[in-house]
Formats: sequence, C-alpha cells, structure tokens
Amino acid sequence: MHICSHCNIETILFMETFSRCPICELVYYLDAQAVEYEDNYFEKEYQNQYGTNYIDDKYKIQHRMNERIKKLALYQQNLQGKKVLELGSAAGFFLELMQKEGCEVTGWEKSSYMNLKAKESGLNSLCGDIFTLYDEWKRKNTTGFDVVAAFYVIEHIKDQSSLWKMLASLVNKNGYLVLATPSLFGPMFKFFKEKWASTHPRDHFVDYSLRSLKKVARMYNFKVISTSAEGIHPHRMPLGKLWPFTFFYGALQKKLSFSDTVFVILKYQGEIQ
Repeated sequence: MHICSHCNIETILFMETFSRCPICELVYYLDAQAVEYEDNYFEKEYQNQYGTNYIDDKYKIQHRMNERIKKLALYQQNLQGKKVLELGSAAGFFLELMQKEGCEVTGWEKSSYMNLKAKESGLNSLCGDIFTLYDEWKRKNTTGFDVVAAFYVIEHIKDQSSLWKMLASLVNKNGYLVLATPSLFGPMFKFFKEKWASTHPRDHFVDYSLRSLKKVARMYNFKVISTSAEGIHPHRMPLGKLWPFTFFYGALQKKLSFSDTVFVILKYQGEIQ
C-alpha cells in the first residue's frame, strides 16, 4: 500500500511500478531510490546526457536561464534588491545572472565541488542537504525570499509534503516560486508510455503533470500563473518528423506547454489561515 504524501490517501497502481493519487493526480515511482551522490555525480550525469562538461557548457545553460528570467520579469518587474534563493544551485549560473540584475542571492547546493565553483564566482553559496540548510535558516530568520528557484530538483525529493511546506515557508507573501521539472503532460508519457517507464530515472520519486502541479500548489497556497515548454520536440509526436507535422506540433507544444519538461512560475498567496 502506498499513501499520497499530500492527500494522505492510498494511491492507485496504474503501471507495474507507478501509482497515482486519485485526488491530486500526482504520480509516484514505487521503485525510486535515493542516490548517494558522489561529489562529481552531477558532472557525470550531465556529461552522459549532453556529451559535454557542465562547467564548460555555461554559455548554453545561462542562455536558458536568461529565458527563464525574462519570463519571471513579466511578473516580478523590478528585480533590483530582491532576495533570491536557489535550491540545488550547482555552480551558481542562475544566481550569477540574478546578481547582475541587482538581486541579493543565496544558493543551497549539496555538491561541495559545485558549491566551491559558485564561491569562486563570488556567490553566497551554502553546501548541504536542503532540509538541513532550511532548519539552520529557519532558526536565524523570520522573513523569507522574494524569489525561490528550483530547477530539476523537486522530483528528487521523497517527502513531497515536507518539501512544499518548506517552500511555503521560504517564499514571502506575493513572492514567486519558479520551477523546472519533468512533466507528464508531454509526448513521451502520452504516446510512448512503455518507453517512458523503462527509461524513468531511478532517483525521481514523483512525476507532475500541469494539472497535478496546480492541484498540489493550491494545497500550499501557491497559484500557478505561467507555464511554458522547456523542450520543443515535435519528433516525439506521431509523424512528428514529417512536414508539416513538425511545424504544427512545435507550435502546439509552445501554445499548450505540452512538453516532457516544463518551466512554471507560481505566486505565493500567503500562509493559509
């Protein structure tokens, strides 16, 4: 029996190793395992996936980060002086850009190697498990952050309820939570479910769709105000490699945020009374 972390009810098995909550619709990977991350784990994973070194790929990574910042700036129009926290901040490429915008930035990063790289760039980066760092932060602070960012982090956390409670504590009222995460509302899960399951990362405990993310966010008084596709891959759609399907599917993915990975902006509406 598996219980939903948010809704406290039994989830329903829908594939051999996956179950879904009937209320919030969050999908749980039942065979997920926490990984004992080596200090260079992220470097190895990035190299395996993209064929290049993470540090050496800084320009490309910051290009994507800039796109995220432009979308955030549509809502948080004046970033000057805003307090920004990034969970899983790696070498601080996002924080570096936010600091140039005039923000007061902090990073929490588990890898001491990545943390050192961020410090070498002059960034305020703390090393450790995010829950441990949160407990330390909570003992010393009564006000939170204007922006909290977590890019490809939340899916790695087993205790989702504690994660969202922490996020609600970290973000100031009317502040913003910005996330990038894998999405079930995308072509891989929709059209190639068996392949999606067989290639599922072992350290991803949960999978959100846009629908389930909105439902869960509401429980913690966050409101989803913007979603966008992080990856446009028409070839993952039926006949997607053929013209005019390539163009049509690409436009459709952008319009609907129909993507295997998404960027989401949420606004925190304050503590639930």
